[in-house]
Amino acid sequence: GLPLAEFMAESASALLAVVPYIAGCFSSTDPATSMIASTLKLGDLDGKNFADVAWARIEYGGQPDPTRYDAIASAGQVAVGIHEATGGQVDRLERMADLVLPRFGYVDEARVVFADRAGVWGTLSVLRGSDDAAFTPHELSFFASVAPALTRGIRTGLLAQLAHRPAGPASGPAVIIIDASDRVAQSSPGAQE
Repeated sequence: GLPLAEFMAESASALLAVVPYIAGCFSSTDPATSMIASTLKLGDLDGKNFADVAWARIEYGGQPDPTRYDAIASAGQVAVGIHEATGGQVDRLERMADLVLPRFGYVDEARVVFADRAGVWGTLSVLRGSDDAAFTPHELSFFASVAPALTRGIRTGLLAQLAHRPAGPASGPAVIIIDASDRVAQSSPGAQE
C-alpha cells in the first residue's frame, strides 16, 4: 500500500473527479479518541492554516452539533451534507456561522467519517462555494459507498508509513535507581538519552 500522505492525496484526486468541490481537508484520526492526527488540505484550503485552532475549538468543544465527526460516527452515519442536514439553514451550526461562512465564504460542506469496528481512522470535509450547488443525496451516497475501501486504505497507509520509517534505537524504558546518598547508582539506556 501507499504511505498515508500519498494515499490521501491520490484518494482526494479520485474523489474530486466524481464529486466536485473547491476546498477540503482529509484527515487521519486516532481511532481510540477520534481526534485528528494528521491533515491534508485540499484545493482552496491548501496552505491556509490560520483558522485551525478556531476549527478545533468548535469541533471538540463548541455547541452540540449533529454534524461533528464524533456525532456522525456515534449516530452510525458515514456521510452528511450540511445543507441537507440543516434544511438549507447552514448558519444554524456554529462551525458554519462563526468560521466557514465568514472566514472562507463556503456555503456547503460534505463530511465523511472513515470508521470500522476498531474506531474512526479518518475524516473528510469537502466544501463548496456560493456559485456551486449543494451536495446532493446521490453524492453523499457515493461518499458512503466508498468509505469502507478508504477506511482500509487509511489503515494500510498508516502501516506502510511505519514500514518506511527508519528503526530508532531500542533503548527501552527509562529507569533510574537512586542510592541512600541521593546519587544515581544505576540507570537504563533509556534514562541516559
